[in-house]
Amino acid sequence: MIAAIKNDMIRVISKYMKIEKDAVRLTMDAGSFSDGQIHHLPVLRADIPIRSMSSKGLY
Repeated sequence: MIAAIKNDMIRVISKYMKIEKDAVRLTMDAGSFSDGQIHHLPVLRADIPIRSMSSKGLY
């Protein structure tokens, strides 16, 4: 499942900026959020090295 998410993210993000596709790293770990209560939910983290960005479509 992580590999499919990674491939989809690379495809979409590549429309807006040049990235180092081979260096993209996704991890899933436990996170906690506070909205008055503590919730321990999985968190998807992405490290995506950006080579360059264009202003096309960013705003």
